[in-house]
Amino acid sequence: MDFDSIYDEFAECVYSYLRFKLGDQYVAEDIMQDTFMAVYKQIDQVDAVTSLKTWILTIAHHKMVDWLRKKQLTQSSLDESVSDEAFVTSIDESLSLRHTLGKFDQDVRTIIYGLYVEGMTCQELGSILGIPEGTVKSKAYYGRSKLRTLLSDKEGLS
Repeated sequence: MDFDSIYDEFAECVYSYLRFKLGDQYVAEDIMQDTFMAVYKQIDQVDAVTSLKTWILTIAHHKMVDWLRKKQLTQSSLDESVSDEAFVTSIDESLSLRHTLGKFDQDVRTIIYGLYVEGMTCQELGSILGIPEGTVKSKAYYGRSKLRTLLSDKEGLS
């Protein structure tokens, strides 16, 4: 498979993932560019990859984590440290579901998004996050349960 085909097939998925995680269009675009530069440099490994989507999203995830770490280091050196969770949850507070998901830890948000928006498997998410498939399943169960409770509480307030 050539790079252009890979880009055409996976660019939208990578951008959606990054945009969801970061909430910032411009940062998502920058990290997406870094991701596909890494894919281009490693194009000779494509034939050995079991799941191309998982491989590319794992690269994107690592690029995003690197960016967040650099951002946190820069901010802490200015004595203005902001946690990754605060950064993500402070964006788009007006969207009810996004606001509700902001009450979850970073892994649970990623798992819920991956399972129900991107249609990924627990195995794929485990590979991306570097955690066992069973952990993904238990965090998904916890996330669904908490989401159900939060949404029913919200409906009761309406």
